[in-house]
Amino acid sequence: MITVNGLPVLELRLTLPLVGAWVAELEVDMSEADDPPTGQVSIADDGGSYNATVVRSGILAHSARLDVVGGRGGLSQAVAARSYRDVSARDVAADILAQVGEALDPSSTPAVLGTKLPYWTVTAGRAGAALSALCDALSARWRVLPNGHIWIGVESWPNAERDAVELDRDDAAGAVFTAPEDLAVLAPGTVLASRNVGRVEYLVSRERPLRATYWTESPLDAAAAAVAPAGGDSADLATATAPVGIDALAAGDISLLALSDGTSAALIGRASAGPGGSPGGCYPGRAAGRRAPSGWCSRPAGA
Repeated sequence: MITVNGLPVLELRLTLPLVGAWVAELEVDMSEADDPPTGQVSIADDGGSYNATVVRSGILAHSARLDVVGGRGGLSQAVAARSYRDVSARDVAADILAQVGEALDPSSTPAVLGTKLPYWTVTAGRAGAALSALCDALSARWRVLPNGHIWIGVESWPNAERDAVELDRDDAAGAVFTAPEDLAVLAPGTVLASRNVGRVEYLVSRERPLRATYWTESPLDAAAAAVAPAGGDSADLATATAPVGIDALAAGDISLLALSDGTSAALIGRASAGPGGSPGGCYPGRAAGRRAPSGWCSRPAGA
């Protein structure tokens, strides 16, 4: 049985992206409780647990509807602008996360976080956008793990520890439909049946038991991840500054950049303008500046 803080779950949609924060929509049985869960919650079953924060809740007859986000809900909060010199990527990431109460997971890739940045600028904005800018320059990814911590690194694609019964698949969409034993069978960034698992979606309803769909990693994502070796070249990363107006989104299994002008582009698309209207920062796509392994970069003003 799946529960939230010990209360039975009647319906569940749990979405785990390859990049970004996981989210869940739940309906919870309230027959044994007066008030719906708030704040920090744990979604649990026989396979393990997911630590999350309630962002919206409401009572429906004898049940409650909950929207939750993995971690402590800080990734949508604002971080202050700050410039760094001679700093490691780990220190930048830790500073971003500390401002919003989130935690870096120790399983993050050491070689990525150990990259030295002679110059780096975090632009005031959402913490998730600041992480995305840093990871773009490092040719890395970030996502929220089930424990609520943030992983930053490059994919090692380990084999899944267990199999899920395959019910059907849609090769054109890259989707595989399964009947897993619990919520711990499928995880983004693993390999199942010789397929790289990208986005995963678990579903439970009153009419049927736990089902899960996973989407194999998109060729577009693979191309973006292959733009540079992990960590790139610290000499080129010295010129990096965080871009302005960029949010990380997950749409299907393809990561997008949401630009400040309201448009969006794939990771290998064009970047938005930087401070003063001129392109700034390191992007997987082309912007003004000189060529670096992680993209086109420009030096921060005054650096």
